[in-house]
Amino acid sequence: MGLDRDISKLVPDCREKVERFLYELNKAGIRAMVNEAVRSKEVQQAYFSQGRESFETINKKRLAAGLWKIGPVEASKKITWTMESKHIQGKAVDIVPVDETGKPWWNAPPKVWEGIGIIGENCGLKWGGRWKQKDLPHFEID
Repeated sequence: MGLDRDISKLVPDCREKVERFLYELNKAGIRAMVNEAVRSKEVQQAYFSQGRESFETINKKRLAAGLWKIGPVEASKKITWTMESKHIQGKAVDIVPVDETGKPWWNAPPKVWEGIGIIGENCGLKWGGRWKQKDLPHFEID
């Protein structure tokens, strides 16, 4: 379990769009990486528990799902609003920009996220950055 970055496990339509997306990002000179593709129900349960259950329970679920422990501040933040994630269905991927050292650049400026979002949308993916509860790295198909 844990984070699965293997886009070959996505359903074919999603995989093809994500492959094109990654190609177009590279062509545009935007450095990015797949942070997560298909997600197990256990990982989704661990994510869903954040902001809803005790710090100790959250970390027990995270460790059982093959994830790392998190601190109390992060544990207090809701990071998903459903147990019916498109990640579980193989219809979603999380893409994050990377900095000059190759590490995820979670606090990239809005213009970087917007550029990534537009390219993803142009490749036929729905972008979580357009949602009321923004999920900037999230891209999915129906």
